[in-house]
Amino acid sequence: MVRCSAFVTVAWFGLCVSAGAVSVYVEDFGGATLTNRENGYVGGFYGNQLALGQWFGSGRKVAVGAGVLTVLHDTGSTRFAGVVLDPGIFGGQAGRYLLSFDVKEIALSQQGVGNPAMGVTHRGRVDVWQGHGYDVENDSADSLWANSFSGTLTPKGNASASRLESLTFGEAGDGYTLAFDYDGSSAVALFFGADKTAYPHLTVVYDNIVIAPTHAPEPSTALMTALGLGMVCWRRRRRGAPRA
Repeated sequence: MVRCSAFVTVAWFGLCVSAGAVSVYVEDFGGATLTNRENGYVGGFYGNQLALGQWFGSGRKVAVGAGVLTVLHDTGSTRFAGVVLDPGIFGGQAGRYLLSFDVKEIALSQQGVGNPAMGVTHRGRVDVWQGHGYDVENDSADSLWANSFSGTLTPKGNASASRLESLTFGEAGDGYTLAFDYDGSSAVALFFGADKTAYPHLTVVYDNIVIAPTHAPEPSTALMTALGLGMVCWRRRRRGAPRA
């Protein structure tokens, strides 16, 4: 009976931990490629379609290689690398999700030039958007316009889009996090970039991008499973008990 109880306890713990630890998206840039396009459509009849799950951005400013994503900002506006994720990876589960990532480097092109303030005039920036109502049959104007210049997802026709969360930072470090509430059916767009308002130029290097749900499994579900396992153990013990 002790062995059976221990099994139930381990099963309960495993259910709670494993369900909460499942990631819906992981990118370490070990095998990722970049589409050399600064913008494009998801759905609709405009053409210039972006493939879901494919990173895109200016090949002169954004690079994927050596296991990292590098974004160079040397213009007068923001600069991003983007990816639009298929809603299917979320399994139709609405709720709160956590985006985590590492910033391996955030560096100025020249030291001692101008008056840069890291985190203010020069900073890394990550934006999360969601959009739905885009026409996957490409028969109408209903679409989403993803733009790596501005890090935005703009709806066209009867589609809709909204920015969920944004995070800026001024120093390198592992384990940055950004929580967002997802509706369960939209495509999700991630934009990882560099933002500055003055010279010198800025480079930001990203790695280990992960999206995972923040919620644990429903206690009632895990409880019923554990109780079911306990009942099986009890029945086995009853059948194995000696008869009087």
